This record gives sequence, structure tokens and C-alpha cells, in this order.
Amino acid sequence: QSINCTYLLLPHKVGVEMRKVPIILLVHNEYRFLDLCIKSIERRTNTNFEILIVDNRSNNPMAKNFLSQIEGKFKKFYNKKNNWVNGFNLALAYIERNAESYTEYYVLSDCDVIVPIPKAGVCWLTSLMKLMDRNPFVGKLGLALDYSLLPKKPELTDALDKERKYMRGPTVNND
Repeated sequence: QSINCTYLLLPHKVGVEMRKVPIILLVHNEYRFLDLCIKSIERRTNTNFEILIVDNRSNNPMAKNFLSQIEGKFKKFYNKKNNWVNGFNLALAYIERNAESYTEYYVLSDCDVIVPIPKAGVCWLTSLMKLMDRNPFVGKLGLALDYSLLPKKPELTDALDKERKYMRGPTVNND
């Protein structure tokens, strides 16, 4: 089970009426994580939402099989190549074409996220939406990975190395 807790909540249009919050999950071969992620969202979210899945050209037969098993349950988009985060654009274009069905917010996430259990009856999504409403100058919100947990689990060494590399970002030479 992944402990990655990174997701973004972004405003995408102005509106007050409560509609579905689109939750866009990006996947490339991580079908086991996708299954856990979907289940956590379904069980722990009490805000009106819709899951949209973007497959970044999964080539693992088990992943393809899982995606075919959930056919019809979620809106799915298939990239012709693995475009990493650019894969979100397929679902975002769909949301834009169908804006009347969705809220002013949307969630972008990898599929290796397990959303938190609601606190005092308020789910993670409602909490993020309230934060955005209280802070209209904020363009996006995200929860970060708790790095302190990774070294304690040897099976996550690879994930820790990847996260550290990602967090360093590009290097600028000032010579």
C-alpha cells in the first residue's frame, strides 16, 4: 500500500451551485494502487464527485485487464503515449466541454493516493474546498508526502529516492 498523499485541488471555473467535483486519476500500470485509491475515495468522500481515469498508455497486461474490468463505471481516457502529467489534459478538456456538470474545483492526482478518513464527519474533499473558499487568492492546494515514514519501510526505498529526486527539481548553475 502506498503512503503517497499528494493531490491537488484547483479551481477551474466560477460558480456557486454544487455540482460534481471531478477527481482525475492518472495511471500508468499501477492497477493495484488504482484499485486502492478508488476504494478509498468511494468510502471516504461524502461530497458529490466523479472519478475520471487517465491511462498513460499502460502496457502491463494486469493493468489493462483491471482497466477493462472497471469499464463503464468511470469515464476513462487513453493516451497514445505516456505523457506523464500532460495526460491530465485529456480529462481537463472533457471537463471544460461539460462544465455545467462540474463544480468550480477539480482534483488532479496520481493513482497511488489513499485519501484520509473523514474527521468529525467532514471528508478530505470538503476540507480542501473550504480552504479554497476561505483563501480565494490561492491557485492550488496540495498535500505533501510525509518523508519521515519512508526510511522506516525498506520496501519504499525506491519511492523515497524518486521523491527526493523530484523534489530537488531542476538545477540552475549560477557560474
